Amino acid sequence: VDPAGPAGGALESDADRSAVGVVARLWMGLQEGAAALPAAAFPRLTSGLGLQRCSCDRADTPMPSGQVAETPPDFDCSQVAPVTLSEARRHGPTTLGFTHFERGSISINEARDHSDKCTLNLGSLPDFTLDPYLYTQAGTYDDGTETPRRGRCRGQALTRRVEFTPEAAEIIRQAEIEHCEDHKRAWALSTGRFFPVYRELAGGYCAAGSTCAAERSAWFQSRTGISWDDHQAVESCLHGKSNERDRNHWHTLVYQEGVRATYNDDCTTVTYTPIAEDLGEVGQHPTDDLIQGCGEA
Repeated sequence: VDPAGPAGGALESDADRSAVGVVARLWMGLQEGAAALPAAAFPRLTSGLGLQRCSCDRADTPMPSGQVAETPPDFDCSQVAPVTLSEARRHGPTTLGFTHFERGSISINEARDHSDKCTLNLGSLPDFTLDPYLYTQAGTYDDGTETPRRGRCRGQALTRRVEFTPEAAEIIRQAEIEHCEDHKRAWALSTGRFFPVYRELAGGYCAAGSTCAAERSAWFQSRTGISWDDHQAVESCLHGKSNERDRNHWHTLVYQEGVRATYNDDCTTVTYTPIAEDLGEVGQHPTDDLIQGCGEA
């Protein structure tokens, strides 16, 4: 109730008169106190069938000014796990390394109290997680079969082997680190900005004369530059940009028949020893150029 308004002032006065009756009862006893007081000491005003309440004041939960800064996760991309080629191939028939950003689930509920103050009730917020995060370490591995179309072993089915030198394995490792840096950049532009605003909203915001959803959306838009309805799609789009490295074959091992290949004497195996130029375009496409264009502010 606005105590400065006419209805509020009248109700405030009635409340004072009622307090007199309560004190009288305490001092003089219920029957005597009630009988001794004039009728004017009891409430004469009502407010219909509704309950009077005092609404929140936006000044009590002010929105911070400006937009939330980009916040990258505290994650060391050098901690990529070395595995064998067969372990890497569990994630795809041509996979040499694999980096998966694990999107944790978030439980969010919105509540409104009797004063029109809203709160965003949060469960625990997930950490930045890559699982799995691995690359093929140096070694020699069987990698399917091959039937040469020319040369002395032409037309024979050979076991194909690949030998990754330490230098080649490091290129594979760097390819996965590129994916890691992509996901860190995507997090900085999205989740790393969203979570602080979630926490602000968990502290409460006034929705007097409005709805919780409208006030929450306005707060979120002001603090991030992204609408509440779109923010999860923006996050998903930014993380998905890293997949372009694989779709464009920037991280793909290309076998060229007979190139850096050694055939054994009885034409039962061929061993490839790839070098940097066989391993795609690692290091040629900066993260900052790739992770953008999703509606991020």
